[in-house]
Amino acid sequence: MSDVQALNNQHFNSHADQYDAHPQAKEMTERASAAIIQEFKASTSEEIVQNASVLEFGCGTGLCSFLIAPQVNQFLGLDVAEGMLEQLNHKLMNNPENEPIRGKVKTVLHQIKDDAPLPEPEFSEYLAGPNGGFDMIYSNHVMHHIEDVQGTVKTLATMLKKDGWLLIVDFEPPKNPQDDLHHHHHGQTHDESPKEGQCGRGHHHQQQQQPHDESPKDGQCGQGHQHHQHQHQHGEQQPLHRCGRSHQHGEQQQPVQRCPRAEAQKPKDVHDFFKDESGELAQIVPHKSGFALEEFEQILKDAGLVDVSVKHSYGMNHTRQGKQVWTDAFVAKGRRA
Repeated sequence: MSDVQALNNQHFNSHADQYDAHPQAKEMTERASAAIIQEFKASTSEEIVQNASVLEFGCGTGLCSFLIAPQVNQFLGLDVAEGMLEQLNHKLMNNPENEPIRGKVKTVLHQIKDDAPLPEPEFSEYLAGPNGGFDMIYSNHVMHHIEDVQGTVKTLATMLKKDGWLLIVDFEPPKNPQDDLHHHHHGQTHDESPKEGQCGRGHHHQQQQQPHDESPKDGQCGQGHQHHQHQHQHGEQQPLHRCGRSHQHGEQQQPVQRCPRAEAQKPKDVHDFFKDESGELAQIVPHKSGFALEEFEQILKDAGLVDVSVKHSYGMNHTRQGKQVWTDAFVAKGRRA
């Protein structure tokens, strides 16, 4: 496990009991889950959805899990932060509204690897045999925490059944506020993918793997998303805004204190939303600033998935330290042939 991964785990374990309290966590969860469920239903039959075996990669405290699980048959939530899973399981067993899904929801503490996508007994239960695999695997605002995104997506793709779907909701790169001031200051949201089962989780973050030694998840939106130190060596492409204009985000180098070995991985492209009052990064863990749509489309294709689609999903304002910052999210999907 890398130093960054260890710090990431430490952060989420220590903040697990506060994760759900972030003001925008619920709204992000609802919007992301809406996109996930809508795209899954649009891609397959209602019968398959109702009987689906589903994996949430980076389930966190279950904000998204509890919205998706009622609509499917089997649900496995995977995360690497034990504290987050403890919160999920506590809510599952103690909140009356979760009683109907207690028999179908399970969790596993695991860091996925190419040679160990799941531990036992979960591997035998969900992946072994000719009919093994998931009908859907999804992640909600997790991938920008991952260091080896391509390797992680490739491993997740191998965990799907034939014709199973991988669905990803994550951030588009931050835009320069001067490019689109009306979007950054109105507090409204722009939804391009409907809500319904809604699960956004404003950020479940899961951390995985060894080959995909994932880079931290940020505090995620509530914790769930406040610190995103969006990341590094990406020289990311500028995404098209909905109005068709490209937006640029000037890169800034921010010092990473508290972790000398993380210095080489410090983020170079950081949204103001993730800086503290002194202008320093709010957290030490580096994150990608988001993904250009074309970039993530290629990631899914390079993982061997077909029928790939990546599109803008929603946008919303976040309030932090007295200022509002606009963020955009995309939904991506691909099918295992």
